[in-house]
Amino acid sequence: MGYNLNIDTDNEGALQLAMQGQQIPSWVYENSQIAHENKRIRLVAIQLEAVEEAQQKQRGQLQKQEKESKNNQSNKHQRHQAKKQKDDLLFE
Repeated sequence: MGYNLNIDTDNEGALQLAMQGQQIPSWVYENSQIAHENKRIRLVAIQLEAVEEAQQKQRGQLQKQEKESKNNQSNKHQRHQAKKQKDDLLFE
């Protein structure tokens, strides 16, 4: 069975357990702040990792498109050269 603790601050800003009126040691508050900051840092790291993965995926797609475009241009050039050679042979 769990306890439902209400945490308040007194007039001086010290944390207290509202039901029991016992003051919470400062290290509890500090640990809570550290845990919160660590969680925030982890979430930012996860977000940055996701952004980097998305950027890498986008770069890969752009490189693929550029390669396809170069291949298409090369193919057009080759077809044009082949047609030109064929036309040259017909006129001889």
